[in-house]
Amino acid sequence: MCNYADTCEDEISALAEELVRYDALKALENVPVEELNRDKSGFRIKTLKDNGYLNIADIEKASASDLSNISGISPEAASMIKKA
Repeated sequence: MCNYADTCEDEISALAEELVRYDALKALENVPVEELNRDKSGFRIKTLKDNGYLNIADIEKASASDLSNISGISPEAASMIKKA
């Protein structure tokens, strides 16, 4: 439990941010990875899916480095995937 108003405010803000991130990731679990190519970006969706990236939450949780370690995904493509 917090003892000072500033400390409590900081704790509440941190917890609220954590809750928003959690809720956002849960929502992104319902967005298939195919959405990355909605605008015809040409990302290698099959390669991502074959490596366990099935939805946008999976992509969000991964680093660009994780993605670029997949055969067929360059570091540049990994960065673009993360930005998308």
